Amino acid sequence: MNMGQKFEDLIFSLIFASVPILLFLGLIMVATSCFAAPTVDIALELDRTDDILADIEENLPDNPPHIIIEQLAVAYDMQTDARDAFDLGENMLALHMTMQSREVARRVQALLDAGPGQNAPGPPEPLLRLLEQNAELIEELAPTVDEFGNEVTRANFAQAVEMQNQAWDAFNEGNFPIAGNLAERARDKLFQIRHSLVSAERGLDSERVISELERASDLLNRADEKIPSPAKEAQALLNTARDMFAESEKLYNEGRPQEALRLLEEVFSLTQRAVRIASRRGPQSAEVVGIVSRTDELIEIAAEPVDESGRRDAEQMLDQAREIQRQAKAALDAGETAQAEKLTIEARRMTDLSVRTAKENDEIHYAEVDRALAHTEELIADFAPKIETSGSEPAIDLLNRAEKLQSDALAYRDSGKLKEALYTTRAAGETIQRGIRLAGIK
Repeated sequence: MNMGQKFEDLIFSLIFASVPILLFLGLIMVATSCFAAPTVDIALELDRTDDILADIEENLPDNPPHIIIEQLAVAYDMQTDARDAFDLGENMLALHMTMQSREVARRVQALLDAGPGQNAPGPPEPLLRLLEQNAELIEELAPTVDEFGNEVTRANFAQAVEMQNQAWDAFNEGNFPIAGNLAERARDKLFQIRHSLVSAERGLDSERVISELERASDLLNRADEKIPSPAKEAQALLNTARDMFAESEKLYNEGRPQEALRLLEEVFSLTQRAVRIASRRGPQSAEVVGIVSRTDELIEIAAEPVDESGRRDAEQMLDQAREIQRQAKAALDAGETAQAEKLTIEARRMTDLSVRTAKENDEIHYAEVDRALAHTEELIADFAPKIETSGSEPAIDLLNRAEKLQSDALAYRDSGKLKEALYTTRAAGETIQRGIRLAGIK
C-alpha cells in the first residue's frame, strides 16, 4: 500500500469515528432546544391582539351602538401604544398594553354577542369576572416577572398567559366549561407565580431591613449625642422615633419586612426632624448645657466667702445671681438655648461681682474704718456749732451734707460694706473741712 492510499484510509477512519460524536452533540443541541424554558413571545401576543381586533371589526353590525365604537377605538389606541413600546424595546410595557387592548376588545365582543339592548354578556358572570381578574393579575405580575423572575418563573408565566388566551378563545366560542377550566388553571399558576415572587422579594426586603435597622440605630445614637436632654420638643420626637424603631424590629422578627421598612422611614424622618429642631434652638446646645452646669458650681463655691464676709450687698448680689440662674434653667428646659446662654452668663457675672464685693473686706479692716469714722465724728462735733453760728449759708449747707455722708458711712459699716463706709466717711470729713474754711473758722 502506497503512502497516498494510507492517507486516504486515515481520513476516512477519522470521519467515520467522528460521526457518533457529532450525532451525540446534535442530539444534545436538539434536546436542549426542546426542553428550554418557554418565554412570552411578545410579537406573537401583539399579532393575536391584532387578529382579535380585526375579527371584531369585520363582524361589526350596521350602525353599531356608540359604546361599542368608543370601546373599540380605545382598544386600537392601546394596541398602537403596545406596538410603539415593542419597537422601542420595552417588551414588558408592550405586553402590558396589548393585554389591556385585548381585554377591552373581548368586552366589546361580549357586548356584541349579548345582542342589542343588552348591557351585559349572556355567559356566566363568575366566569367573566375570573377571566378579567386573571387579566389584571397578568398585568400586575408582568413587570415583576421581568425584573425578579428566574427562568422557571418566566416559563410558568408564559404558560399562564397562554392558558388565559385559550380560555378567552373558548369563552368567545361559547365553550364555557372549557373556558372555566383553563381560566382556573391559569389563575392557580398565576397565584403560584405571585407567591414565589413575594418570597423572593421578601428575601431581598429582609436584607434591606437589616441594613436599614443598623442605619437607624446609628442615626439614633448620633442624635442622642447632639440633642441635650433639656430640649424637650426634640427629645419628645426622639423618644417617638425610638419607640417606632423598637416596633420596626418587632415587625421584622414577625416576618413583616415591608411594614418594618415603612416604619423605619418614619424613624429616619422623626430623628432628622428632632436634630433640626435642636440645632435651630442653638448651634451649641451641648455647650450651653455645660455653661449652665458650671454656673451652678460657681454659685455654690461663692456662697461660703460671701456668707463669711458679712456684707449684705454681696449676699444680695448672690441672691440675684441665683434668680437669674433659675431663669436660665427654665429657658434651657424649654429648649431656648440662646436665651439660656444669655441668662446664665449674666448670673455668672453677678456671682463674680458678689465674690469681689465680699473680698473687699479682706483689704479694708474694721479698725481702719472705725478710726476714719471716729475722726470725722470729732470734726463734726467740734466745728458744727461754730459753723451754725457763723451765719454762712454755704458753710451750713456743707455741714448738712457732711452729716448726711457720715450717717451713710455708719450705715455702710453696719452692713459690712467697709470700703463704702471708708470712702463715705472720708468724703464727709473733706466736706466739713470745706465748710470750716467757708465759715472763716481758724
